[in-house]
Amino acid sequence: RDALLDIVRAVNATLEPPKIADLIVDRSSTWVPAPCWAVVCTDLSGQLSVIADRGLQPEMGPAVHAIGGWVMARGQEFVTNDLAHDTRVTDPAVGSVIAFPLSCRGRRIGALVALDREASTREPRLSAPMLRAVRVLLEPAAVALDNALLLKRAEALSLTDDLTHLYNSRFLNQVLRRETKRASRS
Repeated sequence: RDALLDIVRAVNATLEPPKIADLIVDRSSTWVPAPCWAVVCTDLSGQLSVIADRGLQPEMGPAVHAIGGWVMARGQEFVTNDLAHDTRVTDPAVGSVIAFPLSCRGRRIGALVALDREASTREPRLSAPMLRAVRVLLEPAAVALDNALLLKRAEALSLTDDLTHLYNSRFLNQVLRRETKRASRS
């Protein structure tokens, strides 16, 4: 109960997607021990991107994107003790992996990926009650992340023309106001 209240309060304290994703990584690292964590979502252009990470090395990037894409496409957890020998995604830079989908309103909005560079002798396994608890804890986090992402998309759409994707008069007015304030300060 306390963990649920903690995650709900933390992720609803901001409307910035990177901050929410960072809070998800922070809390998840206390539930499941792993040296590397990442939250993968689709950005405004529709491409997969890592919006928060902890301990992630640059050479792990392709594996994180591939795992995140797999989890988002299927909506299932991804667990393997040695990614180099896994037929779903292969990458020698990463050993063991556990990943969870971030689902909200009947759609998948992202993936939470935990990695270890070293392969494990046995498959990472969470007990059934722990797996249920992680799913319950990630649900409000996914809702908060989805709300923040939708707000950012709406803000971006309010500043550009849908057809031409050029900035509109609202953007021009915002820039002019900001630059007028800056000019008056200096």
